[in-house]
Amino acid sequence: MCNIWKQKGDNSLSPKDFGVIFKDTLFKNVEHIGVTGGEPTLRGDLDEVCQNLISSLASLKSLSIITNSIKNQQSLERILEVRDTCKKNLINFSVMVSLDGVNEVHDKIRGIPGNFEKALWLIKELKDNDIDVSIGCTISKENVWNVSDLLNFLKENSIYGRFRVAEFIKRLYNEDCSVIKSFTQDETYHLAMFFHKLEMEYEKNETFKRTYRNIREMLLGKTRSIGCPYQSNGVVIGAEGQLSYCAPRSEVVGNAKKDSALEIFKKNIHVRDTIRQKDCSSCIHDYHDEYPFQKYLQTEVENILRKILQFKHFHLSKKILKIASYLPMSYVPSLKVRKILILGWYGTETVGDKAILGGILANYKKQYVNCEFIVASIYPYITERTKSELNENFKVIDAYSINFFKSICVVDEVVMGGGPLMDLEELSIPYLGFYFAKLKNKVCTVYGCGLGPLNFEKYREAVFQILLLADLIKVRDSASVEFAKNLLGNSSSQKMIELTQDPAIKYVESIKSIPTTQVNELCLFLREWTYEYSSHISYEIFLKNKKKLETSLKDLILIKARELGVKKIRFCHMHNFSLGSDDRDFSAKFINTYLNEIKDIEVTYDKGLSTIESITQSMQNSRFNICMRFHSVVFAQTLSVEYLAIDYTLGGKILGFLKDNQALDRLYKIEL
Repeated sequence: MCNIWKQKGDNSLSPKDFGVIFKDTLFKNVEHIGVTGGEPTLRGDLDEVCQNLISSLASLKSLSIITNSIKNQQSLERILEVRDTCKKNLINFSVMVSLDGVNEVHDKIRGIPGNFEKALWLIKELKDNDIDVSIGCTISKENVWNVSDLLNFLKENSIYGRFRVAEFIKRLYNEDCSVIKSFTQDETYHLAMFFHKLEMEYEKNETFKRTYRNIREMLLGKTRSIGCPYQSNGVVIGAEGQLSYCAPRSEVVGNAKKDSALEIFKKNIHVRDTIRQKDCSSCIHDYHDEYPFQKYLQTEVENILRKILQFKHFHLSKKILKIASYLPMSYVPSLKVRKILILGWYGTETVGDKAILGGILANYKKQYVNCEFIVASIYPYITERTKSELNENFKVIDAYSINFFKSICVVDEVVMGGGPLMDLEELSIPYLGFYFAKLKNKVCTVYGCGLGPLNFEKYREAVFQILLLADLIKVRDSASVEFAKNLLGNSSSQKMIELTQDPAIKYVESIKSIPTTQVNELCLFLREWTYEYSSHISYEIFLKNKKKLETSLKDLILIKARELGVKKIRFCHMHNFSLGSDDRDFSAKFINTYLNEIKDIEVTYDKGLSTIESITQSMQNSRFNICMRFHSVVFAQTLSVEYLAIDYTLGGKILGFLKDNQALDRLYKIEL
């Protein structure tokens, strides 16, 4: 696996050698030691080694072992011996089992058939023996598209895991390995979103959250933002006594069996200094540490700003913005260029949101001879990807930054660009954006939005204020026109409220002439049904209804598949990001729960990234489409393909769209 077997030599340290080495003054303050490899449980004297380590390290508090569990029975026996030794000496003990994928994915990477099952067996045995056990997944080109499967497996089986990106490591002889850090642009973006998911939804420990954030930032081109224990208080000792300052980049600087470890360490400290200067900023290895002070300060400022821009701090936010509006404005109006700031749910966008943005840009370019665009994004790296997919040249700024308000100062118009105005905390972005824009005498436009559901007073009030501040209101269905008029009450007579088509339609129409080759498959565009669409009922009743909905969906899928005689059922995805629910996760869970026993029809789901083009091609090429995501319905209707629409909004935006387009025959209503 790691090529360490290529290292020739028969000079491994004896247990007593370890004891002698670690009595050196260099190690007097060591609190943790990690025993790794290779495979440490291959040593028959592993427990004796650990006994000598413990007796030599007076400050030791914890000891851990990493195992590949290839010889799982042997691993268990030797780990239990070490566990007993640690318990006797009041030393905390933990084990990490290497697991790089589910079933054949892991076996292929490890090169050992059946290793996945052996690893699961060992994990269960360790748990049954009350040992603190976790799994460690190393991500390379070989398993990059399978990491979400592993994460879902861990969640379903209550196994805790940590994930790292494979790094070149001198002592492991893997510096010529072609699968390490050789990701394509798509793979890199996919991994950035995956580590974002780990940080936001999975990991609870703030230290490891910080590590995942650092990995995501490095994947996106930034330098390492967290420190590393090996920069100041860690060291690596090899199986023959070799001393290195760190595993990834340090050369061997001496042998602690032959010379004093402290003298070797002090004498060669310039090597560590050189590594810190040359290599640390580009090392993605998951060594956990704090932020340097400057990065810590920057992160705290960002967190404070995000908190200020939340609903509970609105009075403070508005006071600050009112004061800021009196500051000098570096803006010279131009008759030649129309400058437009587009805000909304960008930075979490679905394929539908991407098409909305493409449509808005096209409409403004048609309206004005020369336009410049800025897009405010909740997570800018997501919108940078959209910018590339749309092949557009707009500027992306962070919606939770000072640049958001600076940008309002230098544009002519601020646009709430499509999507729903509904029960969302992020309504604070358009609300405060419009509020500040009006203080600076800017035009404010609601463009192509839908309204609702709005079941909570604070969100209704926010949408009321957004509509009140808007100079022009363009909504995407007739139900939203009536909703806006009712919400505004007497103020509605002073507002221009227009019914306009969803901006995504224009963009989809511009690419619908893609040549197609029909495939005998049923394509599904489903999503997780979430509580905001049923918040008028208790959560317990919602869960029962959700089960009914999913069971009805399963029945519909199988009836339609057999009616059409398709050979394949394929789950496609309108959304790939964890915020807003990654449709790929839902598909994997749905297949595993409801369609696992299907033998006569192939059932698959797309693990890759979705684009407007990939979705339109899938719809046009398939025999039939079952659509649940709102914009999958919009796409299917615009493309004139065969489809059914699942009204998960319970009489909301999907029903409204179908009514306005005289397509109620496409509606499939599930009784709950």
